[in-house]
Amino acid sequence: LSIPKLYSGKDRTFIFGGFEGTKVRQYSYATTTVPTALMRNGNFSEAPALIYDPNTTTANPGNPGRYLRAPFAGNIIPANRMNTVNLNYNQFYPLPNAPGIVNNYNWVNSIGTDDAQGTVRVDHNFNATSRLFGRWSITDNSYRNGDWENGISAWSQFVKANTFVLNYTKILSPTLVMDLRYGFALQRNQMVPTSMGTDASALGFSQQFKGQQIIPVIPTLSISGIRGIGYDSSRNWSRYSHAVAANFSWVHGGHTVKFGWDGRLMRNNELSLDAGGGRFSYDPSFANGPNPQAAVPAGQSTFGAYATFLLGLPRSGNIAYNDSLARQQYYHGFFIQDDWKVTPRLTLNMGLRYEIETGFTERFNRQANFDPYLTNPLATTGLPLQGGVSFSGINGNPRNLWKTDVNHFSPRFGFAY
Repeated sequence: LSIPKLYSGKDRTFIFGGFEGTKVRQYSYATTTVPTALMRNGNFSEAPALIYDPNTTTANPGNPGRYLRAPFAGNIIPANRMNTVNLNYNQFYPLPNAPGIVNNYNWVNSIGTDDAQGTVRVDHNFNATSRLFGRWSITDNSYRNGDWENGISAWSQFVKANTFVLNYTKILSPTLVMDLRYGFALQRNQMVPTSMGTDASALGFSQQFKGQQIIPVIPTLSISGIRGIGYDSSRNWSRYSHAVAANFSWVHGGHTVKFGWDGRLMRNNELSLDAGGGRFSYDPSFANGPNPQAAVPAGQSTFGAYATFLLGLPRSGNIAYNDSLARQQYYHGFFIQDDWKVTPRLTLNMGLRYEIETGFTERFNRQANFDPYLTNPLATTGLPLQGGVSFSGINGNPRNLWKTDVNHFSPRFGFAY
């Protein structure tokens, strides 16, 4: 939709720049590996090797420093040995729709992007020497990454941006023009897992574990050789930018002099909760044998990893704790340039720009850097060590992340003949 002019009077013009909306859907064919029906019930008769019981691990009397394990009878894990929480995860795996153990599931991944943009502008002429214009633009974008596991591994991202500019131009004299401008930009960026709001205790996790989660999502499981389950990261970012500029143009004889100031305030508010819901990874180590320290037989890795998954024995697990950040930074730029027409053939361009860019400050001093000149705490042991962490705003340290450099001069010279 485009309406180039809605209203025009003697001194004012209102322009609706238009609205544009776009929907994009992308589909891709994918192949992955899911557990077979027998594996889900603890039956590993399809495996090329035996599944060993980690509870039977004993020292090898004939080989000190080595160990032995006994296999599960019939290569089947008893029902009373399988972990309830992990059995509940089986509901998120689709059944194979292709033969074999590896790459036995074919599916179509759907990705959706919706985008909308709009602009409005107003111009107003006060008189022959003064005029003002303002412009406001919006952008609204949403993105959804699809998935096949009942959607629990999918996530959505929402980006909304607003930009505004106000510009005033004044002819002060026949040889002097002033231009003042203010600009503002705001962008909000949110990334939300599809399983946000899920109660982990409904899958069998304890209330204690639920209380440790930073975000209420289904914890992520990673099983060697099998497609992982879940997405446990969330982000909420807001970024602001204020910009003010004052520019002057002065013509005097053969000189055209431009000078002014450019000031900016940049603010970043960031909350990144990566791995905030909990992550667990599984590999075949706990189900390997008869010597658990030996290499895993060829083709056995996927079976062994899924067996440790059913037993509830992850190789590793973690929940990440992240704090929010609210940082800001100032910038100032001063400039002057003279385009001097020395002769009809020769023009000199001479200018100078001076810039000041402060270090980031954080609203509550939640930032630190490495100072190579600090006395290291380990120096008390007699070791000649230097360097340590310096926390902003603590023990007399400045709040800025780095010292402001006041020596940024940028000269410019050019000529045209």
